[in-house]
Amino acid sequence: MTTMPAKKRGTTLPLGLSERRLLLVVVDVLVLNLALALALILRQGVPAPTGLLILLIRYPESFALLTIFWLVMAPVLDAYDLKKTANPFTSAYTVTWALAATCLTYVLVSYVAPPLFQSRLAWVLLVAFAVGLMVAWRAIYAVVLARPLFQRRALIVGAGQSGTTLLHVLREMSRSGYHVCGFIDDDPAKRETTVDGVPVLGTSRDLVEVAQREGASEVIVAITHLHEIGEPLFRAIMGCHEQGIHVTTMPIVYEDVTGRVAVEHIGRRIHLFLPPNPSSTHRLYAVLKRLADIGGSIVGLAVFAVCLPFILVAIKLDSRGPVFYTQERVGKGGQVFRVIKLRSMMADGEQDGQAVWATRDDERITRVGRFLRRVHLDEFPQFVNVLKGEMSLIGPRPERPQFVAQLAEQIPFYRARHAVKPGLTGWAQIKYRYGNTVEDALIKLQYDLYYIKHRSLYLDLFIAAKTVLVMLSFKGT
Repeated sequence: MTTMPAKKRGTTLPLGLSERRLLLVVVDVLVLNLALALALILRQGVPAPTGLLILLIRYPESFALLTIFWLVMAPVLDAYDLKKTANPFTSAYTVTWALAATCLTYVLVSYVAPPLFQSRLAWVLLVAFAVGLMVAWRAIYAVVLARPLFQRRALIVGAGQSGTTLLHVLREMSRSGYHVCGFIDDDPAKRETTVDGVPVLGTSRDLVEVAQREGASEVIVAITHLHEIGEPLFRAIMGCHEQGIHVTTMPIVYEDVTGRVAVEHIGRRIHLFLPPNPSSTHRLYAVLKRLADIGGSIVGLAVFAVCLPFILVAIKLDSRGPVFYTQERVGKGGQVFRVIKLRSMMADGEQDGQAVWATRDDERITRVGRFLRRVHLDEFPQFVNVLKGEMSLIGPRPERPQFVAQLAEQIPFYRARHAVKPGLTGWAQIKYRYGNTVEDALIKLQYDLYYIKHRSLYLDLFIAAKTVLVMLSFKGT
């Protein structure tokens, strides 16, 4: 087989997802601090060329605080969601909200700390410069980085279910970094055909030649059972690696793009959803997490105690039945415990005693219960479960034993979510809508396993902040 010279790779500068996020963060911080510098230069009459250096020396804490507030607010308000940043309009919307939250916090701090600067006009100038410069920069980013020059040209090995699933995911993110130029598949029936509009460009024997001809920057192996890879394909993959083409697998790319673990496409490769080996850092994280659970549950119960008299009266006036009820749920290690909740449904919601999926517009939900669900107040009694150690503040939501038995039969690795304590809120809750089907349970499991694999103090704080935002926006179910 004669190899053809690469025709396209020399003319591209493919950026991965992490590189795009890093670029956004760095330029965002520079633009935001430039806006602050311009506001101060105009108000203080500092000469522009040397003014920036003078201001950095004079007000280092001002620039540092603004940067910190932005780095806290922006991720929570989706300013670094690559799917949103790829569209100039949605990007402008998200960064405007993030800037509003950042500048508001910045203003509030100025009233409890030494003033950052004296003039109200300076605040107005800061906001105007920040919004104008940031929206302009994000529009440039969305337009320029969508060009083929910066796209990662991906060649997918395997046009079966794993390959097509990955294709659909990458298409959703097509403006955020990936362009699928074709499939490689050894199935004779697929030769010289298209799969969902993408051509099958050859077999495993043609992989190196096709990758070079198409200027592929990445080869993604989308074969669930890797032990089925034959010697020709293995040699071809190694040939791509030798040519400097990045070789990876479908589950890894899927996880990076979606924030989920592709449980139905990993076969028996359990290492793809298991967390790394425990270390001293993980043990410290476990201690800090438990302390946060205790402190958070005490604060939560204090807030709940203040609201309880009003909630009690509202529930009693709205429908007959108890204010509280308990229900069996499956916790860490598969242990069953009783979760405590405020009643948000009719007392006879399950007359036959059979567990029934709740739906978003379930007729069994009372009027008061609907409000409690929207602000998640119905979950506040579970702070008792957290205090007892049966639950954590952050983790997969605990499921009823009947549903666990059903879902474990239909979804691979479902019981793996019981490796950690269930939580009041979790990664699946902030990333996915309310679900009441097996398909929804599969997607939520993908999110849960991603959390278990990547759990950290930062991820927990991010989930907590997003949950507060959901509560304040009345987007609960």
